[in-house]
Amino acid sequence: MFCRALTNQDHNITEVAGATLTKEIVAGWVKDQFYRQVGFRIIHIDEINLCSNEAKNLFLSLLNYVPNDWVFIATTNAKPTPNAFWSRWSCYQVDPPTKREIEVWLETIIKLPGVKARSIARTCGQNVRWAQKAAANHFG
Repeated sequence: MFCRALTNQDHNITEVAGATLTKEIVAGWVKDQFYRQVGFRIIHIDEINLCSNEAKNLFLSLLNYVPNDWVFIATTNAKPTPNAFWSRWSCYQVDPPTKREIEVWLETIIKLPGVKARSIARTCGQNVRWAQKAAANHFG
């Protein structure tokens, strides 16, 4: 949902909750990479800090051979600790979007009328998921 919400495109997107990320899932990505089963790919791992150590270790080996047309996005609310796993990521702290940014997103990507987009943006508390749900309710 995260990637589709940002792009409104149907790319080859895989979204995995960190708590459910297993070494078997990562092994599937390794197989895909070696056999080039897919082209451009976006993989979003939500709360990556919750994945198993076995998955993290296998993931480190995958990162050594990842193709240029693959993008990994990992999100976490936990502060990364200095270790081999976290050192492979470029970390950015992202602040919530402004009300104006949400309004523009609702108008341009979700195609919501301006007045409704402004109303939702003012009342969503800078929560993109809430804004997306309110927009979906509008189209009902």
